[in-house]
Amino acid sequence: MIVRLRMEIQDKIGNYINYYFDTIDTHQPYAMATNNVREWVKLNYKGADYEYIAKPRMIERSDLHFRYPVVSKRASTPGFYIHKNGEVVGAWYAEAMVCRNEGFFKKKLLLDVFQLFNHSYMMFKVGFRKENSHYYCIYNDHNQLISIIERHNYYDDGYRATLYVEDDENMLLTLLAATREMILIPGGPMEGTDTSAGLYVSRYEEEMELFNRDFINRVLAQY
Repeated sequence: MIVRLRMEIQDKIGNYINYYFDTIDTHQPYAMATNNVREWVKLNYKGADYEYIAKPRMIERSDLHFRYPVVSKRASTPGFYIHKNGEVVGAWYAEAMVCRNEGFFKKKLLLDVFQLFNHSYMMFKVGFRKENSHYYCIYNDHNQLISIIERHNYYDDGYRATLYVEDDENMLLTLLAATREMILIPGGPMEGTDTSAGLYVSRYEEEMELFNRDFINRVLAQY
């Protein structure tokens, strides 16, 4: 399935913003997120509200089974909870993995880890030179690529991102990941800023290899 993300500001100063994930065939909202003043960022999907509670908490790290080891061995790390209709159903936190050792130096990949309904997922940011987009590649805990979010650097049709999901069961997690990366920026001087905007070019081959263009082609072929 493919959905595209657009934004609509509801007032003159941007205190109330709606985000719509439109299907590419009907151009109708498939899901919706809101970023309103004095409210948690919220995703509404199939009648349920998922909220990012922007209060840091210590999150128990997932036991990730991926091709690269994590840097930290600590059992917990700062992160944020995800609520569904007021109940905790998941969390996310930042992580780093060692993709290569060069002498005394370790080359690291940065990622976000999502925990949702007792499953873990990893999201890596990947970019290439001379491309108008960069990508967020989402893997499950079995080293399988399950979805790709394409963040358009320049666009004139109102759509800032395109989400490619091969199996519908992974749509919720992909919507939550897009909400986290392009709508929710909690705390600090960058709060409220879409830090996913702009060019991004990967430094390491190991990061570039996480992107699979054939995945996008397979999803496009469903249409």
